[in-house]
Amino acid sequence: MLAIDNEPIEALDAERDVLLSQLSKTRSEYLLIDGKEQDGPDASLAGLDALHVYFDIHRQKLIEDYQKREADRVEQEQWLKAHPPVPKDTVINFWPGKTTIFSDVPIKRNK
Repeated sequence: MLAIDNEPIEALDAERDVLLSQLSKTRSEYLLIDGKEQDGPDASLAGLDALHVYFDIHRQKLIEDYQKREADRVEQEQWLKAHPPVPKDTVINFWPGKTTIFSDVPIKRNK
């Protein structure tokens, strides 16, 4: 359930069960709750309508693809736990400056 609102989430939680009971069990749909009556389809909702139509047409394939991706993800996580990657060596490049003094190197003095 997607909800976009300016009210605190607790207010929506109290109404969630009532809202869910109003939705269809056989097709995708949404409810607009803004306190205003809708006269007809809103042009700004055309994208949401198209998304619902696409989902209803491809519902089974989308569900199967999601289940396959989840199974692959779980399998990959298990494989990584069984075969953790070997940490790579860290290479630190150091270029001493003119003012760097090393205690084991004799100091050259200009005459």
